[in-house]
Amino acid sequence: MRTNPDTAPEPDEPEPYDTDSEHAGSTLPEPPHPINWNLLSAGEAEAEWLELNAWVDWLRRTYGLPAAVIPPSWHRHPELVWQR
Repeated sequence: MRTNPDTAPEPDEPEPYDTDSEHAGSTLPEPPHPINWNLLSAGEAEAEWLELNAWVDWLRRTYGLPAAVIPPSWHRHPELVWQR
């Protein structure tokens, strides 16, 4: 089935970051950085673990990685934890 390019919906384009609009003063997210887990307080460590776990869950779902690659309890496998 052919579609008419004149009637095809245009894809959503991301809006550029505009420093002169309502975004002025807001900051971009901090880029990933190495974490020295030994220097974190209990609260900081908890926040970092939760963020890391959310990222691992995203990675697993996005790329369809099986449990053989990243098991559900990956944080209980020392060999996987050291790869973080």
